[in-house]
Amino acid sequence: ENQWNSGFAMQDFSQLRNLTPYPDRDGDQIPDDGDFSGIAGDNPCVGGNTSGCDDNCGGLQNAAQNDTGGPGGPDGQGDGCQCGDPTGDDLVTAADLLEIRQQRVGLLSSLTVPERCSVHSDGQCSLVDMVVLDRTLADPSDAPGLAPTCQAAAIPTDQTELMFDPDRVLEVNIRIDLNSWNLLRNEENAIFDLFFSPTCGDAPWNDPYNFYSADVTVDGHLLANTGVRKKGFQGSLSTTTPSFKVKFDEFVGGQQISSMDRFTLNNNKQDPAVIKQCLGYALLRKAGIPASRCNFAHVTVTTLDGPV
Repeated sequence: ENQWNSGFAMQDFSQLRNLTPYPDRDGDQIPDDGDFSGIAGDNPCVGGNTSGCDDNCGGLQNAAQNDTGGPGGPDGQGDGCQCGDPTGDDLVTAADLLEIRQQRVGLLSSLTVPERCSVHSDGQCSLVDMVVLDRTLADPSDAPGLAPTCQAAAIPTDQTELMFDPDRVLEVNIRIDLNSWNLLRNEENAIFDLFFSPTCGDAPWNDPYNFYSADVTVDGHLLANTGVRKKGFQGSLSTTTPSFKVKFDEFVGGQQISSMDRFTLNNNKQDPAVIKQCLGYALLRKAGIPASRCNFAHVTVTTLDGPV
């Protein structure tokens, strides 16, 4: 419920909260990084398995994780994004090699599914792809084999981008000891001392905020013993709905999600529309000006005594 010009309007975000392990770009209920290694695609689902593994076709819905396979059988590239399959029949056969040859000599104006052609390194359909495909068909065990480099199998190189998908509202829960919660939410800057101190700001201000241990769950993925602290200078300070700095590796070295070891949760206390910050950052990026990335989250805090 967002206040705007002294009125209220209801906004339903339920369709953006599907509570699947985040992220799931194609919406088939199989997470891109299903083993939560921090790298999407490093452990693709095979053999009909759909849990504890990465979506084998992250850009196309494939809920059954069907993997008819490459020349040597299932290869971790799901049906619909099998590289080396320009004919589009979900199999890698001599027919695919023939179609590439025909297209290269001008007998075909284009491939049936050009985004499935590349099997090498640059994502384009080239003579090198044809040679590698020819060798692999002759001997599936021959290196380098069919790499998932085609456009249909593309995975974002920056895994952090998946956390800022505007089509998703993150579901974040912070589970913290009640005593720690009371300490965290009541910490604040002493504004009078900051502005009227004898040093007149010649030295850095003391930081009143401390990290407290909490279990943080992001769209179903638990990150235990995460560091959480209050954030804010003055205008956004709140003892009931504070902003947070969340640092996953504060107490557990190397802990991260989607290659991120931290993020910030702002309460947007000074923005009744709850959209100005993300909108402003987006406008700056559109103008070619570097700006922070931004997304939306539904945040809940739970203590051992229940929700707060």
